[in-house]
Amino acid sequence: VIMVFDVTEFPKKPAELRAFNWVISDGMISPWLDMFKFYLDYYGTWTRAGFDSTGLQKHFDELSFKVEDLQVMGLNFQGLKNFMLRTLQLFSNKHLFAFPRAIKGIPHQLSRYKIPDAKIAQDIVATLMMAAWMLEQLFWDGAVEDGKEGAPMAHIGSRNARPYGERTNSMRQ
Repeated sequence: VIMVFDVTEFPKKPAELRAFNWVISDGMISPWLDMFKFYLDYYGTWTRAGFDSTGLQKHFDELSFKVEDLQVMGLNFQGLKNFMLRTLQLFSNKHLFAFPRAIKGIPHQLSRYKIPDAKIAQDIVATLMMAAWMLEQLFWDGAVEDGKEGAPMAHIGSRNARPYGERTNSMRQ
């Protein structure tokens, strides 16, 4: 899945989805990589772009992006997935993403996402988790406040799904 967000006025206004492509690549890297490069060029996002470098996708980083000298950020779920999920939940609760209603896959996957997620369609949700995490890293200025007592939060299936720092109060001191 490739998503491009307009973040011109983020976080004052939501990050607006400008491009969405659910690339069918039949296990080959070239269709996805060609579309990714097209969007980088078309939207001029060469310095603020990321891709999923978790597991099997790790070779994208090593083979495609370094060989072609693309300066994009590899995003890896390892050790960060729960934090990325929490960031997406906070962004969603604060309406910091805007999507066209015509893309039915987004609400479909968001409404059915649960932990564990191994046997459910979750590629759109995974992309959104990474996008939320990346936006927080690039634009952090308190747009998403850390949790407050009594604030409504989206359901996380397990108490252990919260990031470690949130449980120990060691993050964002």
